[in-house]
Amino acid sequence: MNREEQYDCSNCIVSMKSIFCELNSEEALAVSESKRRIVFRKGETIYTENTFPRYLYCISKGKVKITQKGVDGIEQIIQIANNGDLIGYRAILSGEKYTRTAVTIEESFVCLIPAEIFLTCVRNNPKFALRTYRLFSKELQEAEKKIFDITHRTVTERIAHSLLLFSETYGFENDGSTLKLIIKREDLASIAGTTRETATRILFEMQSKKIIGLSGKKIKIINLAELVKSAKLNL
Repeated sequence: MNREEQYDCSNCIVSMKSIFCELNSEEALAVSESKRRIVFRKGETIYTENTFPRYLYCISKGKVKITQKGVDGIEQIIQIANNGDLIGYRAILSGEKYTRTAVTIEESFVCLIPAEIFLTCVRNNPKFALRTYRLFSKELQEAEKKIFDITHRTVTERIAHSLLLFSETYGFENDGSTLKLIIKREDLASIAGTTRETATRILFEMQSKKIIGLSGKKIKIINLAELVKSAKLNL
């Protein structure tokens, strides 16, 4: 079961690098006094599809998968949100129900900011509103790129590209090669737009070629240059 804890926004490094850096002192105080900070255990749901939004969620620390069910009822991972990411804000802006579900994939510290406080800041602070809509635009561009990748790239290229994105977004453990992200095969398959069986087969093929190493749910990148070639990226 999740738990609530006290946290002072003035000590938050994340807020200084996010859209909240545009708030004036009065707005920042309103956000700080109204927000709740919840610690979600691994596998807990933050919000669910087809429910109305009550909060804007800011991930202080942790990783959260954002999923959506297709017409066939199969869950697909749209995004893995990381430290400093905001989730749930688009439903607040549109005034409609969530079209996605957010579930933690590791213990996560999440700040819950009331929707009305967020909307007040958007209405009254042009700089804050601009940063918010730029964030929205960036996510739309990433979604369009993902659709392009799924329709124009092979499954192997998509798997390789996903691993590279993980390395850029989440980094490595102390050994400098093991991804700092424990991801299930079905989750990787969902992100790459394929089946669990196909994703697993491709991972083992990459391991046999000594491009990556597998240890349980952990993935080590052994040969970055070959992984880039597998993704067919021009870096």
